Formats: sequence, structure tokens, C-alpha cells
Amino acid sequence: MPDFTLPFVEAPRADPRTEIGSAEDCCQAAVRLIGSSERVLTMLTHSLDTPLYHHPEVVNAIKRFVLRPRFTRVRVLLLSTQRVAYQNHPFVDIARKLTSSIEIRNATAAFCEYPGAYLVADDHSSLVLPLRERWNGLYEPKNPMISLTMLRHFDTGWNECTQRRSILLAG
Repeated sequence: MPDFTLPFVEAPRADPRTEIGSAEDCCQAAVRLIGSSERVLTMLTHSLDTPLYHHPEVVNAIKRFVLRPRFTRVRVLLLSTQRVAYQNHPFVDIARKLTSSIEIRNATAAFCEYPGAYLVADDHSSLVLPLRERWNGLYEPKNPMISLTMLRHFDTGWNECTQRRSILLAG
């Protein structure tokens, strides 16, 4: 079984970490994180049904990110094997229209046991929610040590799965 513990890495950073304690705090941190990303936004989530991916500011930030004039990419790894409600889902609507910029994959069964969720901007900032049922977490702007740790974890799950989530691509 894979090891899902993520080591705590303390590193010097320009911006202080922000503790997240509510859905609104999480949405605000996500908007700041997405706005700081230049190339790749990496998202590990159990389900796209959380309020985070329905929040208009978060969805608009993702849309602005992928519509920038230079090459940008959003990678989403879904951990939940349950069907997500895709109709009238603002993030899914964007993913359907921008398939060259947004790729969504289902994680393998072994990887689905990871209890948390996170977003990573490029290789420098992260928003980590250790438990999916709670909004408690950390926003780590400008902390590449944490971000690279999260990206290595994400890449393990991303590389284990080979199929895109085809339901998102169907009308």
C-alpha cells in the first residue's frame, strides 16, 4: 500500500502561511493561489461537488487562468469513485469547453485512500486540506518545498492512471 503521509517541511518563505478554517477562507485562498499560478494548476480532490468548485470566484479564477494568452494547464485527479453530479456544474462546464487546457483523471483504487485534498500553483504555492470533510487547512504561498512535495505525491497518482474522465467530455 502506498504511503500517504506527507512530511512537514519548514522552509523560508516570503509570504506567511495562512490557516484555513472555513469554506469562505478556503475559497479566498484558492482564488489567490490560482491567480498566482502561471503555467500549471494541480488539483487533487475527492469530488468536484464541494462548495469550492461551485464558488463563482473560484470558477472565474480558473477560467481566467486557462484563457490566458500563453500555454496553461489544469490537472485534476479525482479520488472519489462515486459519480459526481455533472449537470449545471460550473467547473465541469469549463472543462468540457476547454479540453485542451483541463485534464481530469480518476485515481486508482489504492490512491483513493488519501484522506485530504489540495491545490498547487506551478511549483511554488499550495492549499492543503488534510481531511476532505473539513475546511481546516493551510495556504502556503511561495513555499516551493511544500509544493514540490505535494506535486511528487500528485504525480504518483497521476501517472498510475491513464484514462481521462470521459464523462466530462460528453455533452
